[in-house]
Amino acid sequence: ATILLGTLYPLIFDVLNLGKISVGAPYFNRVFSPIMLIILFLMGFVPVSHWKQVFLKSMFQALLFAFCIGAILFLLLYQFKLPWSGLLGVILAIWVIVMTLKSVFLCSVKKENKNNLLRQSSMWFAHIGLAFCALGIVLTSVLSVERDVKMAPGDMVSVGSYQFKFVGLYDLKGANFKGVQANFEVMKNEKVLSTLTAE
Repeated sequence: ATILLGTLYPLIFDVLNLGKISVGAPYFNRVFSPIMLIILFLMGFVPVSHWKQVFLKSMFQALLFAFCIGAILFLLLYQFKLPWSGLLGVILAIWVIVMTLKSVFLCSVKKENKNNLLRQSSMWFAHIGLAFCALGIVLTSVLSVERDVKMAPGDMVSVGSYQFKFVGLYDLKGANFKGVQANFEVMKNEKVLSTLTAE
């Protein structure tokens, strides 16, 4: 629904002659972040809940377990100085992984029958997969450093703790193509670490 709304919103504006707007990454980040945080929080309870049954004791234990895991992770991750949204995302993703692994352990102790294990295993893989996906998205969006710049040969630009020097352009001629190659030096503390080429 959020993707559909984001896709159709500019078209509806255009059709109604209300002007031209573009919906980009900021919209999707703002809308998806709270939805994903809620989904991750609820996904932690699924492995310990039971279909068509409610066990309040197990749910309370899961909540208490979540609080303990969250507190420990908060203390461990706080030193990395992640923003609150990133910290919460990482904690919830790890909470899903821990609760899923707890479910795997409980099923192995109970020695569930093969059919039940097969049904459960698909849920385990799906939950852990989504948790790792969320971890990747959160850490990439929080820790990435990006700059768009226009450079001429000889220019140097700093990105994070690295410096990139545009060395120059060179013509390429292959058996069946012609091209242009740009060479860059990657430096840190005025020491050249490696070279990059773009064609």
